[in-house]
Amino acid sequence: MGLQPLRVERGIPKTNVFLDRSRIYSSIIDQHVNDKHELIQLNNRFAKYTDRVKQLEIINKKLVRDINELSGYWSSNSTRIKLEYEPNLQNIRQKLNQTTGDSVQILRRPERAEIDRINYKHLYDYNQQWIKQRQAKIKMLEATVKENQVELEHLHHLMNDSTKNLEKCRTEMIHSMNEIDRLTIELDSGIKARLKVEHEKCTLKEKILFLSTIHKEEINELKLLSSIHIDIDLTTFYKNELKDATRKIRDDFNKLAHFQQNQLKNYYSIKVEELVQQSQQQQKQIKDETKNSNKSIITMKETITERRKQLNILENENKNSLARINELEIIFQSLKQQNTDEINQHERELDKLRRTLTSLTTSNDEIKCNKTTLEYEINIYRRLLEIHDTNTQTTIQTYRHVKSIPIIRIDDSDIVQYSESESHYIIKFQRTSKGSITIDECSLYGKYIQLANTSNTKDISLSNWQILRIIDHQQEIIYSLPKYFVLKYGKKVKIYARIQDNDSLPNDLVNITIDSWGLGSHIITRLLDEKNDERATHVQKCIYP
Repeated sequence: MGLQPLRVERGIPKTNVFLDRSRIYSSIIDQHVNDKHELIQLNNRFAKYTDRVKQLEIINKKLVRDINELSGYWSSNSTRIKLEYEPNLQNIRQKLNQTTGDSVQILRRPERAEIDRINYKHLYDYNQQWIKQRQAKIKMLEATVKENQVELEHLHHLMNDSTKNLEKCRTEMIHSMNEIDRLTIELDSGIKARLKVEHEKCTLKEKILFLSTIHKEEINELKLLSSIHIDIDLTTFYKNELKDATRKIRDDFNKLAHFQQNQLKNYYSIKVEELVQQSQQQQKQIKDETKNSNKSIITMKETITERRKQLNILENENKNSLARINELEIIFQSLKQQNTDEINQHERELDKLRRTLTSLTTSNDEIKCNKTTLEYEINIYRRLLEIHDTNTQTTIQTYRHVKSIPIIRIDDSDIVQYSESESHYIIKFQRTSKGSITIDECSLYGKYIQLANTSNTKDISLSNWQILRIIDHQQEIIYSLPKYFVLKYGKKVKIYARIQDNDSLPNDLVNITIDSWGLGSHIITRLLDEKNDERATHVQKCIYP
């Protein structure tokens, strides 16, 4: 209940002055009564407050004594815990380092065995390829030999055909020469017979003409004589006339025979020259053909000789190749048997190494789990001691160290309750995101960070994006996602630490610069894009109720 405000009116009142004064007095009295009542209430509340302050001072003194007692207890207890667990931690660290080195060596041994197997496989493949090449070359050489044999047979046939053709040409040439001689003789005899017939024909024509002339002259003379009646010795006259006519005919015939004889000689000499030229041309052509045939025969003989030499060389190479192939097959069989034995031995060693690696991995996981639990408890102790030293915490509960496996329970409200026997604390998560890329999960033990693409249709490129992780406002881890990395829609990807990638899938990533993403009571994980804009956050807090 507060004070009633006093209303003061200014100006000239319109009512009665005395009436107004009485009202003012009554209001002042009422206000005074109210103020007195309010002061009484305030005094009562102040008395209660002073009593509460005294009680709080008593409680504070008690708490200070408890804090002093607890600080003494915790200082001695922390020293005792350090002295008690420091050797075990050192042994565990040494064992962890030794186990890590052994695991690295064990991992290298299968790699070396795999490299040896790949080398032997390459050697085997190379030998197989070399054998296949040699076999292909042998087949090619055999095909070449067959082709050369076919070509040689073809050349033999050609040579036989050429020889037969040459003999045939020679036979035809002899037959042609005989035929030319026969035709020449027949031509001479034909020309002589024709000339004789023509001569006889001309003679007969001239004789007929002469006789007809004589007959006409005789008829004329007879007519003349019959008309004149001159006594002439006809016998003498005809004898003389016959002698003259015979002499003239003989002279004309001799002239004509001599002329025809000269003409026939010229004609015959021309024909003989033509026949001789034709015969010479035919002989020259036959000689050229013979020379060409001889040259082709010589060329064929040389080609056959070269082919035989090549065939002998190829046969020798084939024999050498067959011998080399037999040697290589023997070497290959021995190498194959040796490689098979070595591969079987490597397989046995690999199986043994896998079993050893599995057992070492199991023990390593147990050691890592214990190590993580111890580191988490040590961080909790360190945090409690820092809180105690800085006097920032007013209520502290005792924490008893019990070495056991943690039990984790996740509620829908992003709160994780972590309990170890008699200890109890709560881990709260807070997630924010701008867009469809979110920080879906951060491992409690620093094994991995999981990103998720909540989009149903769109793939998002995370090229050159960065993950920034701050632990207890001190330690800072920065990781850049690979270039050209794309997260498919509806998919998730985990980024493992270097020694935590045993459970990683082929599509997951590994941060090779750190062994763990770190542990702490207050962890902030941020996702930045290529422009250093914040796209998602994940805040993890450890609260002790």
